[in-house]
Amino acid sequence: MLESYKKDFEIVPTLYPAQKTFYYRNRMDFAVFPGPIVGQREAGSFRHIVDLETCLIQSKESNEELYRFRNLISKFPNLPYDRKSDSGFLKYFTLRKAKNTSELMTILTFVEEFKNTIEEKEFENVCLKSLKADHILFCFNRRKGEISATGEIKILKGMDSYKELVCGKEFRVPFDSFFQPNPEGFQPILDFIEKEIPDSFDHLVDLFCGSGFFSRIFAHKFLKITGIDSIESSLEIARKQMSLDFPKIDSSYLKVDLFSKHSSSKLKVLFSSSDKDVLIADPPRAGLGEFVLDALKDSKVSYFFYVSCNPTSQKSDLWKLKDFFQIQKILITDPYPQTPHLESVAFLKRKNFTT
Repeated sequence: MLESYKKDFEIVPTLYPAQKTFYYRNRMDFAVFPGPIVGQREAGSFRHIVDLETCLIQSKESNEELYRFRNLISKFPNLPYDRKSDSGFLKYFTLRKAKNTSELMTILTFVEEFKNTIEEKEFENVCLKSLKADHILFCFNRRKGEISATGEIKILKGMDSYKELVCGKEFRVPFDSFFQPNPEGFQPILDFIEKEIPDSFDHLVDLFCGSGFFSRIFAHKFLKITGIDSIESSLEIARKQMSLDFPKIDSSYLKVDLFSKHSSSKLKVLFSSSDKDVLIADPPRAGLGEFVLDALKDSKVSYFFYVSCNPTSQKSDLWKLKDFFQIQKILITDPYPQTPHLESVAFLKRKNFTT
C-alpha cells in the first residue's frame, strides 16, 4: 500500500499503530443458530458459525451481557432461526457499548412473524429479568434477510439510542446507525483534520454524516454546515444536537441517498456554491460511489478530507480524482487491531485552487 501510493501519487502515507489491542470495539453482531450457537461467521464461510463464549475485542461489560444471553437462550432451544429448515425466530444478538459513558444497548433481531405472538411476550419477560443492558430492543425484519439491528423495533427497556461522548460532545447513537467502532482509536484521525482545516473557510459539507459526527466536532470552525445522509433517524439527532450545541450556526441536514442517481443534481448544486467550502466524507467500505465522484470532478470544493475504513477503495477513488485534486497528506491508522481493517484520512486540495 505504501509503495503504491508513492508510485501512483508521489506521496508516502504516515502510519499510526494501535495503542490498545483488546476490549476496544463498541459494537458486535453475533449470529444465532440452532444448538444454540451464538457467534461469528467463519472467514470465507457464510453458513459456518464459530460459537463464542467471549470476545476479546468487545468491552468486558458486553462480554458479561453475552454470558447472560447465552444462559438465557439455552432455555429456549426452539427459538434460534434455522436457515436450512426455515423454522425458529431469533437471527442475531447485537451489543453496543459506549466507550466514554456507561451505557450498554442489547438488540435482538427476529423474523417478523415472531412479533405479537405468545412466544414473544414470554421471551420478553425473561429478557427483562435476565439481561442488564440500559437499553433492550427487539427488532423485526424479513425472514430471509441476513441483516442485524435493522427493521421495526420494540423497546423493552430504555431508549432506541444510547449516549456517547467524543471530544467532550454528547452523541445520541440510534440503534440502527453507524458510529465509529473505536472512538479512542479514531482520535488520531480527528486530530489530523483539526490541524489541517483552514481558519478562513465558512462552510463545512459533511457527506455520509450519520448523526453529525464530524460536523459537530468541527462546528466551532464554521458559520454554515450542511450534512447529508440517507438515515432519517440519524439526521433527526444531528439536527437536534446541532441546534442545542451551536444555535448561531446555519445548519441543515438533508436526507439524500448518495448512491442514487437522483443525488447528482443536488450534489452539483451544493458543490458549486463556493470555492470556500470544506468537504469531509466518510463513506461505507465500498467508497464514494459514482455520483459523488462525478459531482466532485465538476465542483468548486477546494479542501477535501476523505475518511475511509477501506484504504483500498479509497485509493481507487483517489485515482479517479487525480486530475482534479492533489493529495497533500495521508494518515493510515489501526483502530481495529486483531482484524484486517484499517482507517485512513486523505487531505486533498483542488488543483486549480489558490489561497
